[in-house]
Amino acid sequence: MTNWIKAANPLSTIVGVDEARAAARMSSVALWLSAAWGAVGFAWMMTNLERIQTAMSAAVAAQTEGQSAKAAAMANSLVANGAQTTLIFAGIIVAVQLVLGWYQWTRPNRYIPIIFLLLSAYALLTDVFGIVSAGGIAVEATVMNPAWRTIVGLVVVALCTLLHFAGLRGALNLDKTAG
Repeated sequence: MTNWIKAANPLSTIVGVDEARAAARMSSVALWLSAAWGAVGFAWMMTNLERIQTAMSAAVAAQTEGQSAKAAAMANSLVANGAQTTLIFAGIIVAVQLVLGWYQWTRPNRYIPIIFLLLSAYALLTDVFGIVSAGGIAVEATVMNPAWRTIVGLVVVALCTLLHFAGLRGALNLDKTAG
């Protein structure tokens, strides 16, 4: 267990190929953790699909109030299947993360950690900025995004960012020792 803790630490010193491989595999752990969180979100959306669709329709109705009937009809057509489309994309993203996590585990490389470090850091920054600019988590809590999902999501994204950074350090170290 100590080796995994050391591998997950983005500031630890990497000595040898085995430690570098273990650190590079932290990006796989981050992808699987993110996929697990995505699966939780997928399940939550499945159980609340009707409520989400109703909330989306109400939001569109409020935003198109006072506009022409044509504009309102166009906006309603855009969200008619919005929740189902979001569900499909969420499932695809979970599947891609699982596959890329497996690939990074079996063939550690630097490209997957670079891409997902950038994506997770961007997600973390935009989430925090969104909460700060909205006035706090209580403002963010809606039918489509309850406060518990926001808080746990921030923790997962922050942890994944650190694990992808550790994975990148391990992958770069593997490149040095191989070349």
